[in-house]
Amino acid sequence: MLVTRPEAEARATLAALAAAGHQGVPAPVLRIAPLPFIVPRQRFDAIIITSANAVRPGLPCASGTPLYVVGTRTARALARESYDAPRHIAEDAKGLVQALKAASPSPAALLYIAGRDRKSDIETLLGKIGHHITVLVTYEAIAAEAFAPAIRDDLAAGRIDAVLHFSRRSAGIFVAMMMAAGLGAPLRQMRHYCLSRDVAVPLEQAGAAGISPAARPDEAHLLALIDG
Repeated sequence: MLVTRPEAEARATLAALAAAGHQGVPAPVLRIAPLPFIVPRQRFDAIIITSANAVRPGLPCASGTPLYVVGTRTARALARESYDAPRHIAEDAKGLVQALKAASPSPAALLYIAGRDRKSDIETLLGKIGHHITVLVTYEAIAAEAFAPAIRDDLAAGRIDAVLHFSRRSAGIFVAMMMAAGLGAPLRQMRHYCLSRDVAVPLEQAGAAGISPAARPDEAHLLALIDG
């Protein structure tokens, strides 16, 4: 079973697969690279973080400013840096926006700590309800260009039964890498376990048939698909 998430994040997934009796094969399609940043000096009404990869030393996350995050991984990353506990942990971007809408009258000044390549959902939805968003970019996720030769051989020979996909962008990169390697047929034939329906979109567009989205966008529900 191929695990496409970045190397550091993949370790826990691989361990969980092994504990459940499955053989996981790491094949990161993204590499996380920290970027230098300068924290804005202005005061913010709340701070938003949607990815654990965005959490870095030196952020203004221990000042008492309310933190709104997506996912328990992000909350754990904040705890590792001894930052404040989040006021709200949402399952996805829409849930985070709803929590902010309920808690913060607009217009509010929000600091969004994020990656260079990101979906526009947060900024668009919060902008529509009158909030002012300042984006602080702390990392970039660099796309891989090709599989390692051993991984490519396993894919071509049908020795990979399934793939785990964790983001829409990484699923799209995986599709592009498969097509570039001449592996369109295996792509369409293997099982694809996706963190959400949104993650599955590039696979559907490529004609993949065996797509299973998780009932909720977290790793526990994603892994539950395998034995379900």
